[in-house]
Amino acid sequence: TAGYDAELEWLIAVYTEDDHLEFSRTISKTINVLEYEHTNSRTGILNLKSEIPLDPGDYKILLRTIDLTTNKTAQRRFEIEVPDYYEDDIALSDMLFLNTVEFDSTGKLKDYQPILGDNFTIKEGMFYLYFNVYSKEIKGEAKINYRFVNSKNNVDFDSSTTKPIKSHITSHILKVNKNIFKENKYDLEVEVEIGD
Repeated sequence: TAGYDAELEWLIAVYTEDDHLEFSRTISKTINVLEYEHTNSRTGILNLKSEIPLDPGDYKILLRTIDLTTNKTAQRRFEIEVPDYYEDDIALSDMLFLNTVEFDSTGKLKDYQPILGDNFTIKEGMFYLYFNVYSKEIKGEAKINYRFVNSKNNVDFDSSTTKPIKSHITSHILKVNKNIFKENKYDLEVEVEIGD
């Protein structure tokens, strides 16, 4: 191919609290840039997404990136807690804020571009909220209410929707227009009720 290639490898390792290796995956990718000055650019963003099946508990995560061309490495360690959602009648996952979403022909989320900071670099257009509703029983419907509350405790945006519960985990995506927001900081309130 034309331009300059970099071969990168990522290691994702998950350890239990007593340092037992629970999960490990290595992912490789070749990145191509056309111009030499872009080979050391810090402006590009490369998102790596991977699903990790974990039981409820506390874990230590190691992420390591290796540039296979130069052998330079970078790594980060952090801890996470996977809650036991199945003990509650109903529970919500954490929220994932997304810039773009792509669905397959069945309407299932196929790909997405997450918002990695705590604000929007582009002030116009849409963003998406993605989360899961966990329910002990597979019956009825989940009524989901959203409210964005500004600094004066006024609601600038609210919405509600209903989704049938067809499994213990029901994914939900809300599309929101950024133009409705006039301030820089909002509190998001999400409430879920299960009904027949």
